[in-house]
Amino acid sequence: MTTLTRSNLRPRSPAQATPLSSTVRAMVLLAAFGAAIQPIRLFGIYNVAPLLLILGYLLELNLVLRLWHHARLSKTEWLFVATVLGSGIWGAFNENPLQSLITDVAEPILFIFVVGVVRSSKVDESEILDGLGREMVYLLTASLIAVVTVLGSGFLGFGAKLSATSMNLSFAGLWFYYSKRAQSGLLGTLLLLAFGGKVGAITALIAPLSFEVVSRLRRLAPAIVVAMVVALMLAIWAPSLDSIERIPIADKLITPAVIDGSLTLERLDQDIFGSRIAEAKSSWTGLNEHGYGVAALSLGGGAGYTYDLMDYHQLRLIRPSHGVHFSPLSLLVIYGLAGVLPIGLFFFHVTRRSIQKLRTTSGISLVWPAFTVGVLVASLTAYSLFATPLFAIATGFTLRHTTSAGRS
Repeated sequence: MTTLTRSNLRPRSPAQATPLSSTVRAMVLLAAFGAAIQPIRLFGIYNVAPLLLILGYLLELNLVLRLWHHARLSKTEWLFVATVLGSGIWGAFNENPLQSLITDVAEPILFIFVVGVVRSSKVDESEILDGLGREMVYLLTASLIAVVTVLGSGFLGFGAKLSATSMNLSFAGLWFYYSKRAQSGLLGTLLLLAFGGKVGAITALIAPLSFEVVSRLRRLAPAIVVAMVVALMLAIWAPSLDSIERIPIADKLITPAVIDGSLTLERLDQDIFGSRIAEAKSSWTGLNEHGYGVAALSLGGGAGYTYDLMDYHQLRLIRPSHGVHFSPLSLLVIYGLAGVLPIGLFFFHVTRRSIQKLRTTSGISLVWPAFTVGVLVASLTAYSLFATPLFAIATGFTLRHTTSAGRS
């Protein structure tokens, strides 16, 4: 196993900086900065998420403005933009909260234009990835500091939410794997994701790697699936679980309800799914309670739609909420069928193209389609499709037909 050293993280061939390469580097550095200050939010001192989102938006906007002449959108993508803008008008008509309304309009439109400029650019996508060694170490180090700080607080008696990692760390793990220069970095990433406590983040790394293993071992695929299911069942039902220290990611799967055998759908939602079922019920019930009628299905609640998140039985108010962790439903309740159709067609094409590239591409360029697949799978557990700038970059490169060298 290769380890993290200065020599094997140095770019193999020096390249002149371009707007796109500089933006990708800045996004990774922003991810490292975000990881380093994450404990501030987790300790309840200050919510740094809006700051990080705004900085990410500015990076995306700067890229789009600098490479505007490269933007090429398909008819489906223009329809995507039009329906999002229409949802903004519908949301304003419904007097939805302004901040959420702006977010639901700006994020997807920025996303689609970033995809457009990246897909149409001439820059060598492998060269960009090859020059990220130092930034990946910064991201890994910052994530290590965050995870150690949060876990260490438990031993000191301080309370902190166990969500110290993000989807960006999954990008780093894929980089370490496909660059083949520091496999120990992949192991370190996996450990940080496991101890970080974010199911979506570790899913974004495991999903594409599992796809590759299954694709290479098609004959063994059924056995691999069975082995994974058996391993999961053994982990859940092992009789000694209540007497061992559990890592955060396991703590979301192994709960007292599982151990004592009192698991019900309600307990499953409360203890393991994080009220995801309650979210689904509340978001849809909220549309009907607002009196949207037929428009509830066709137009959704509009950009900025918020609802009262109730408990599983819809009897007790938990908090006002915006969006649903299960991304397909979140898109439906916000943008309605009118928005889901073009957005769904776009992501269907992205998924098909990603899988195709995973089967036909080789080398470090696999990071782009792999990360795209990972985020798409993780979107079933978190609504983060438009809030991860590196995902927009990865999607743009994934949709390119060829890898061409040049400057843009």
